[in-house]
Amino acid sequence: MKFPISILLTGALAGQLWALESSALSAVAQKYSGASPDAQYAATVELNALIDRSVMPGEGDPQRATRAVLELLAADATPAEAKKYLLRALARVATVDAVDPMVAIYLGGDEVLADEARQVLTCIADPQAVESLEKLLERATDKRAKLSLINSLGMQGAASSAPLLAGHVVDADPEIARAALTAMVRIGAPSEAPLMGVGESGQVADAVKADLEKAQVAVTTSGDLLATLQTSGAAAAVRTAALVARLERADADGKEALIKGVLKGSDAGLRKLALGEGIKLKLDNLLEGLAKSMDRLSLDERVVVLSNLAESGADGTALAIALERLKNGETPERVAALHALAALGSQPAFEAVLAATVEKDPVINRTAANVLSMVEYPEAEALLLAGVKAGEVTAIRALNYRKVEGAGAELIKLIKANKQPAAKEAIRTVMISATLDDLKALAAAHAEISDGGVKKRIASTCERIAKSLDSDEARTIANGLK
Repeated sequence: MKFPISILLTGALAGQLWALESSALSAVAQKYSGASPDAQYAATVELNALIDRSVMPGEGDPQRATRAVLELLAADATPAEAKKYLLRALARVATVDAVDPMVAIYLGGDEVLADEARQVLTCIADPQAVESLEKLLERATDKRAKLSLINSLGMQGAASSAPLLAGHVVDADPEIARAALTAMVRIGAPSEAPLMGVGESGQVADAVKADLEKAQVAVTTSGDLLATLQTSGAAAAVRTAALVARLERADADGKEALIKGVLKGSDAGLRKLALGEGIKLKLDNLLEGLAKSMDRLSLDERVVVLSNLAESGADGTALAIALERLKNGETPERVAALHALAALGSQPAFEAVLAATVEKDPVINRTAANVLSMVEYPEAEALLLAGVKAGEVTAIRALNYRKVEGAGAELIKLIKANKQPAAKEAIRTVMISATLDDLKALAAAHAEISDGGVKKRIASTCERIAKSLDSDEARTIANGLK
């Protein structure tokens, strides 16, 4: 049965309202009448400021603010557009006085205001608001209404809603069933028994069985149930979530037992998770065992091992695994090995990454180039600079990927010496990273060199550098070499 909002407000508005607040709210509400979007925005800012002030500790009173807004919502003189914004403001301060009026608005036939009223009920932290939302869901027939009310009950998080929501888990519409499951997960532990009952009923649609099991994993306190879901969950994601939950709850010995048990099994998803967690937990002898048995693992498992090496705490063994798989592995694990070497950071790691920058496989040389700058080895720049001085093409090319102080001067020396292939590579490299000082040094070298071919290459290089630097001084220097 529908009740006029004016009747429902009679009790709520008993007593004298705070006159200043009521009149101020009324004045703001009138500004919404026929207003432009900009004017409505300005009115909303004013309304929110007024609500903020009305509930400040020592200055306002949420109950009075609630009653003042309710009075305006009930008044025929309040512009229809203003009511939407008044409801949004009410959601921030509403007390239990607003429950019955919000139910009346929800049932009043205006869809926009109904949804705003539902959101007000969602924000009222009181059993009466929860009960009203539950009753509205019980009578709802429209899918959109069911979804929004289910979400509201989930946001409220009241244990009393769990049995009602469980009834919607068996809805024929998977979207409604999933929404109910999400709400029950938000409610948490009180949802465990209803979810178990739903699962045992056999009434859940096949499309949401995996979602039900995920929800059970999220709320259960039962180790036995988690163990069951880990081994026989309907989906890989469920089995993984169950193992994660068990690991989170286990002590150190329990974690080790779980991981070893999974690694003896054949579930690919669980094995990958266990490998990563086992390495991070630094389980005794795990990494040493893996170093001897990498070829017996699947490709995906080898990639997992490599991706977690930096957290193993066993740098020597980890380095050996990464170097071996970079040399002998398939492309995905070689990529993972390069990232592992960058994180492990040592001279052998740096040298391996550097060597990979000139491999023929474009996936490998590009990956190596990208991670070269990330290798955490303090002597990396010194090693590169030494290589550049020695005319090593790989080291010269690496300057495109990792900045080395003083390298520019060494490149110019190589160009002047005209010893191939170092000189040609130095020209290519200096064009990419040259500064104005490098340009000046190249111009000076041009003047000192007699070889016509070298002078021509330097002049061409200076012209390109000047174009890149895009300054009058650079262009003047380059033009002087023509």
